[in-house]
Amino acid sequence: MIVPRSGESSDCFNWFVEKLLKGEEAKSTKESGKIGRIDLEAAAVLKRCNEYVNSGEAVLGNVPGVEVGDEFYYRVELSIVGLHCPYQGGIDSVVKNGLRLATSIVASGGYPDDIDSSDVLIYSGAGGKPAGKKEAEDQKLERGNLALKNSIDMQTPVRVIHGFKEHKGGDSSDGRIKMVSTFTYAGLYLVEKYWSEKVPHGVSVFKFQLRRMPGLPELALNVVNKTKRLKVRKGLCVRDISQGKEKIPTCAVNTIDDERPPPFQYITKIIYPPWYANTRPMGCDCSGGCSDSAKCACAMKNGGEIPFNFNGAIVQAKPLIYECRPNCKCLPPCHNRVSQHGIKIQLEIFKTLSRGWGVRSLSSIPSGSFICESVGELLQDKEAEQRSNDDYLFDIRGLLLSQPYNFSSKNNKLDNKKTQILLKVI
Repeated sequence: MIVPRSGESSDCFNWFVEKLLKGEEAKSTKESGKIGRIDLEAAAVLKRCNEYVNSGEAVLGNVPGVEVGDEFYYRVELSIVGLHCPYQGGIDSVVKNGLRLATSIVASGGYPDDIDSSDVLIYSGAGGKPAGKKEAEDQKLERGNLALKNSIDMQTPVRVIHGFKEHKGGDSSDGRIKMVSTFTYAGLYLVEKYWSEKVPHGVSVFKFQLRRMPGLPELALNVVNKTKRLKVRKGLCVRDISQGKEKIPTCAVNTIDDERPPPFQYITKIIYPPWYANTRPMGCDCSGGCSDSAKCACAMKNGGEIPFNFNGAIVQAKPLIYECRPNCKCLPPCHNRVSQHGIKIQLEIFKTLSRGWGVRSLSSIPSGSFICESVGELLQDKEAEQRSNDDYLFDIRGLLLSQPYNFSSKNNKLDNKKTQILLKVI
């Protein structure tokens, strides 16, 4: 069986979104207007190009190419990969042998902290708010509600997607706090029972109890929520490994054994030896925020465009990304200065069962976002050979960048196989 390329279609969608978003941002900056629904525009392009996957008859059960825990940042992505087709409706369904059965639901309207870590979900039915009427009315056992009820009788699984919103700010060039939506695939559930109950406005709504099927992996979201609810962090070893050198502290935890992280000095810049002549490249002469890519020298190094959008995310993957440097004339808020503003994602060092110390994020990381910087000490071959610990030596054009335990940054805790997906920014 050939697995549909859900990941490729999702990546293609996000590429279109970032391109359209960048154009809308530039337009809104000049015209002081609002940014349109670029997600719908990008989805329309993919649909015209037949890039939707699993686009045949709605699937009961797992969708090929989508795994438990996969996250999406636009509702239309769920339709693109075949996880949940309606752009707005909370219940998706299919007719099998004359019987309408539920295929998926989106449990939205809450915040990440509101999601219970148990395997039971209480879902409110659809309907009861007719368009054009001021007063709500009782929900009816029809369409999506009927499909969920039929799923009880037929014992067919239902895909559950958690949709929630978070306040995020400080990452964009304007520094505004923004509401960001995230949709997380939680896996397959079985509908166990349903009932009708009165709500505060006096109308009746249907409630459906769903239970997560056994054997599914625990959502990372639930692990994070458990951590946030604890007054005392279990296994806390170090409150901040950067010792205040980063704006956001990064703790170290060990719930496996009593080992603490090895002693090290946290650094934020590369250590150059006295013999190395560190020449700074020419910077741009832009005044303001490098808004004109055609005149910006740094933009020209990136193929004639600023590689980041106004949220600090890379629009299109490239082998190298050139940021504006300290000797550039543009101001610090320039949106081509991303890594220079430091870490903005809540990271945590943790002890693994069999692979030493690792690093993880306590929140989802949007595609193209800056994570952290990998720095160390610059050495020659002879100097490197004299070092006892050579676990973190990287060859850089005949020189070696050393990242031993005595000089460390968070990124050297990442698995080398996984860091291959990260981009270099210089």
